[in-house]
Amino acid sequence: MTFLQALDSLPADVRLTLLLHDIAGIPIESLISLLGLPAERCRQHLEVAHACLQDHARHLGATPPCP
Repeated sequence: MTFLQALDSLPADVRLTLLLHDIAGIPIESLISLLGLPAERCRQHLEVAHACLQDHARHLGATPPCP
């Protein structure tokens, strides 16, 4: 599994939060209003995404146990 496949395996809302925050550089405070989510939910999305992608990296391309 490639990195892009691991990224694509994330739930759409988690992937969107990750891309907006980590790639586009939008702070969590702005994501709250942009996505209509509470701050804790935004943080949870980022934690799930980071854990999944880190697990992917540790397993060197094996299918990670992502949500």
